[in-house]
Amino acid sequence: MHPDHRDRRRLTPLWRAVIEVAFIVFLFYSNLLMGEFTVTNGPGKNLMFALNDIFTGTNFFIAIISALIGYVVFEYLRKKLLGCGSSGGGDRYGRPMQALILE
Repeated sequence: MHPDHRDRRRLTPLWRAVIEVAFIVFLFYSNLLMGEFTVTNGPGKNLMFALNDIFTGTNFFIAIISALIGYVVFEYLRKKLLGCGSSGGGDRYGRPMQALILE
């Protein structure tokens, strides 16, 4: 095995967490943007007005906290339902999928 492969395997859960948290933040802001257009749909309310209204420090803080809570909940459910680690594959004894294939 190359040493790069071991480092990549170690970074995989981190990148997965970053991508999942970023996706939850994206969903949060898209929901805010849709709500902004349905509530404040008056004259002079364009896209730039809506973007300036939703991108605030408070909204960003709420988005990050909500995304982290969502990530923890989904990781818990993923481990609980799959019965294995964060690799996502394997049997109920925790053996990885490759070990099952090689048997």
